[in-house]
Amino acid sequence: MPADERPCVVRAGRRRKLSYSGLTSTDYMGFEDHLLSASLDGQLALGMSTYQPGGNSGDELYTHTGEEAGLVIKGQIDLHLDGKVFRLGTGDSFSFAANLPHRYSNPGDSEAQIVWANTPVNLRR
Repeated sequence: MPADERPCVVRAGRRRKLSYSGLTSTDYMGFEDHLLSASLDGQLALGMSTYQPGGNSGDELYTHTGEEAGLVIKGQIDLHLDGKVFRLGTGDSFSFAANLPHRYSNPGDSEAQIVWANTPVNLRR
């Protein structure tokens, strides 16, 4: 079977931690991202974000090309999107054009997690 037809598997304990904008870590912001996709070489990136209470993806709204979608798998997340704030709880999902200004924050008093997908892949390699 050719290499591009083999399934790619990432074991739970071997997920790659992502960093952004030259930052070595986002821990000081109260969140971290792990890549669930086997690589960043395809057209789709799948990841998981973990937000500590009060943690956020930054104080400023940001944009990028493509689309973004996700599912809250634990806790509460505020999705700040294009001038509106959506409070999402466990089981809630979202999708939007990523050129809309957005950011995420955890308003709760417990850890929150979301599984997300971005296309096209525009994350740091």
